[in-house]
Amino acid sequence: TSSLWQRSASRGRDRRGAMATPGQLQMYNKVEISEMFGLDHRAKNPLTGKIERIHIKPDEKVPDAVVYDIWLEDHTLGNSLRMELLRNELVLFAGYKVPHPLNNMI
Repeated sequence: TSSLWQRSASRGRDRRGAMATPGQLQMYNKVEISEMFGLDHRAKNPLTGKIERIHIKPDEKVPDAVVYDIWLEDHTLGNSLRMELLRNELVLFAGYKVPHPLNNMI
């Protein structure tokens, strides 16, 4: 390993401390084409049994509340919906979460 370090150091680079560039990091956040334009079994609505992009279900903990599961969306739509809902004085709470980054759902 010392000879590898010496060769790298002689070229002016130490490979042990190399960091990823922003372009390299972005490739890990890309959505696959099949995920972008299609819904799979994960988007099956448990109430209807159909694959749907938006699931609407009553909240089990809070009366007069609804939970929306929206597939193929991210923070852009989630934050916009939250801000618009909070502008209405009749809305007491509005929020969103991304349960898992690989599911492409808010």
